[in-house]
Amino acid sequence: SEVGSGVYYFVQNVDGVSLAFADCLGGLLSVVAQNIKLECFGKNGCKIRSIKTRKTTDVIVPETHYEIEMGDLYGEEERDILIEVFMPELSSEDKEFQTLECTLSYANVLDSALDKVEVSGTIQRLDNVPEDQEPDNHISIQRNRIIAAEALEKASAEAEKGRLNEGQRLLHDAFSQMKDMSANLKSKQAMEATAAMMDDI
Repeated sequence: SEVGSGVYYFVQNVDGVSLAFADCLGGLLSVVAQNIKLECFGKNGCKIRSIKTRKTTDVIVPETHYEIEMGDLYGEEERDILIEVFMPELSSEDKEFQTLECTLSYANVLDSALDKVEVSGTIQRLDNVPEDQEPDNHISIQRNRIIAAEALEKASAEAEKGRLNEGQRLLHDAFSQMKDMSANLKSKQAMEATAAMMDDI
């Protein structure tokens, strides 16, 4: 610690370990938002099929209104929640079709105030999809992350029950799905992230 101009702690017992880490990390991480709650509403006949998060999720109205308790957020931290939405068939194209309405409420620690942010999720529902259209790289990474995590978790559960063949099938299916999706990725970051997840599979 002297060479690196850092600090050191004398840890006398096990209880002192957590205090040392808390004191050390306290200088690096600071909470900027507390008690974050995300509300999601399906709009225009859209149904929320699933919300990919381990955070506490309350079903207010099935397939339509959900509340997610996201806890606190540190400075420079980001969190992604993937939402699967079923959309109804349209009689004509709509270039600004609203699928979701989301409200984020939280206690702003920096301003000592309660803040709320609202945003709408809109997409283009076109009669003819342009051939040069590319998937969003950030969403692709998150989607692949969910596919890999769920496959690993389910395969592990099958293995514990002695069903190794079923576990391997789940991993193989996930690998094939991610391989097909990776063919459409353009960014280096998305390709590298997907390749790492495929290695995990």
